[in-house]
Amino acid sequence: MRLVDVDDRSLQDIKEGLIDLGDAMAGILSRIGDESSTARVKVSPSGRIIVGTKGNHEGELQVHGCLSVNINNVTHDVDIDTANAVRFQGKKQEVGTAIPQTGLYNQGDIVWNNAPQLGGYMGWVCIRTGTPGMWVEFGKIENNPIA
Repeated sequence: MRLVDVDDRSLQDIKEGLIDLGDAMAGILSRIGDESSTARVKVSPSGRIIVGTKGNHEGELQVHGCLSVNINNVTHDVDIDTANAVRFQGKKQEVGTAIPQTGLYNQGDIVWNNAPQLGGYMGWVCIRTGTPGMWVEFGKIENNPIA
């Protein structure tokens, strides 16, 4: 498609219209819940995801919520709640009952023990990258519990 005989002012109007449309779409996409919800998600220019509620001023976000992923019953005692594994500073962390038998794992990845017991361990840490890597137990749980 070619634009013919379009003056600078018309181009500026088109550009401003597209910017306004983008802002409106961002506003719609950032709403969580129905039209009456005040919950909002904002992505900063650096890519940081911020969860909170709509503030008193245009564009203001009051941050006091939590981010939940694949969670049906949200609690507010943590800032991030997810039903799946997470990657924290490049290290994968998940919960399980034993070391993984399949999948690629990197040195430093952790599987937290889902059922820790006296004399057992808090979990397993990958000490050599591989499929599924080499794993060792960590965090011995002493046999003298504190009441």
